[in-house]
Amino acid sequence: MPITYPSPLKAEVRKHLGKPTLWINEQPFYPMLYSLTDCPGGRWSWEEIPQRNIQHFANQGVTLFQVDLWLEQLFAPDDTLDITLAQRQVRGILAACPTAGVFIRLHVNAAPWWNAEHPDECTEYADIEADRTELTGQK
Repeated sequence: MPITYPSPLKAEVRKHLGKPTLWINEQPFYPMLYSLTDCPGGRWSWEEIPQRNIQHFANQGVTLFQVDLWLEQLFAPDDTLDITLAQRQVRGILAACPTAGVFIRLHVNAAPWWNAEHPDECTEYADIEADRTELTGQK
């Protein structure tokens, strides 16, 4: 059986009653969202505790949700981008709230492997020795 996905939402910020307002599908929308934590045990939308929390908020009328992802989880040393984890995060939200709108907070910190391969692109300070633990695994 083929997988069906809900229609994409159209979202924008535009003025309503003289103030910037979130509009979803051409309707002004109250901008309340539930954001998953980035702490272990609560960050993956498909796990038991986040699923319960998402369902509780959805039952109270919240339909906007935020998940966190890090660039290093998606970007590999061979210059490929794998969005499987992003898709899984979105599917986890939609499993608990099929009408949800999902925001992805993408942390764009450089991956340790990238820093090690591009040390000239890393910031160093004049009055302190750089901590290269993430680059080399040793101080």
